[in-house]
Amino acid sequence: MASTAKIGMGRRQRWADSIRMGRWFVSSVTNRNRYGGVTLRFLPRLSSVWLTDPKHQGCGHAGGLMVQAIHNLRERGCYICPLWPSSYRWYGKFGWASPAPVLELKVWPDLVRQTKPAPGTVRQATSDDVMAVQRLYTEGARLRNGQSVRSEDFWLKEEMLSQLWVLEGESSGLDCCALVKREDIRFAQGKKVTVRELHGATFASQLRLVRSLAELDRVVALNLELPAGSLFLQAFPERFDIAVKLTMGLRVLDVEQALAHLKPPDDLRAEVSFEVYDWVIDADKPLAVTAHAEEGHVEVSERAGKDALRCDVNTFTQLFAGGLTAADARELGRLEGDNPSVFAACDALLAGRVPYRSWIEAG
Repeated sequence: MASTAKIGMGRRQRWADSIRMGRWFVSSVTNRNRYGGVTLRFLPRLSSVWLTDPKHQGCGHAGGLMVQAIHNLRERGCYICPLWPSSYRWYGKFGWASPAPVLELKVWPDLVRQTKPAPGTVRQATSDDVMAVQRLYTEGARLRNGQSVRSEDFWLKEEMLSQLWVLEGESSGLDCCALVKREDIRFAQGKKVTVRELHGATFASQLRLVRSLAELDRVVALNLELPAGSLFLQAFPERFDIAVKLTMGLRVLDVEQALAHLKPPDDLRAEVSFEVYDWVIDADKPLAVTAHAEEGHVEVSERAGKDALRCDVNTFTQLFAGGLTAADARELGRLEGDNPSVFAACDALLAGRVPYRSWIEAG
């Protein structure tokens, strides 16, 4: 297959002409964020079948649009792009991976009331709590890939402040906060509480807040929306229901910039080489880079050593986001390499965060 970069201006010009002529029913809006990424928002309730005028379907127009969008974003300096796809398989052909599941845990309130931490004082938040809420949110967001940068104004919005609950500290301040939805259950005597986001410095404070919510009047059902690997999955002795849903897809647009953005521990000294196959950027040869981490910084060079790890851009995206470890990717047959120490160095360089984005900002 010829390199996309070598396709020539003629085909790209035809794609651009198709957009202007209205052959696509797609509205793509790009918003830069502080991490150098963008969000693509497509017209709601449309699948790929409906993106193209029926007279022009089967001609590669939708794929051409995605290829052109990737190149445009790279030219603007963007290095990672989240997207909420209608088809993970279709967008996966262009490099998007699905590393950000949301778990929905349904647990009986009685089970929560049997946990060890005593209930504390929970209440709906006021505007005076916003500074402390912002601090709690930011502490947790730093450990995740996919959470957005929020300001205090975000929490002051009526739709956010009305859902915001806080757990007061035993001495002073706030220990935990959560976005909570309370609703009456039809044909039942009670309320369902759904914790849509949970932000606390420790798991103990999070569990104490959930325990306190379970103690509220007439609570007969409790749902928790959580990131993968949450300790809440191990917190209750009885059986419960759990559902896993994929939300956001991610794509690394620029491997070199993505690695340079990392902030590893100050005491980490490691060197990892990658050969990343990305047909959209260069179908003829892999993208070769080496990341050298030292004193909390990463320097990246455009070369690969003899012990380079080899994968496609989908797998690299999941490694970068924390959705896969190097060992797991190798077990799946998606990451190749001959030196076990390089696999360990890769995990050390990319470890420390989990991919997660709540339904509060689903897209």
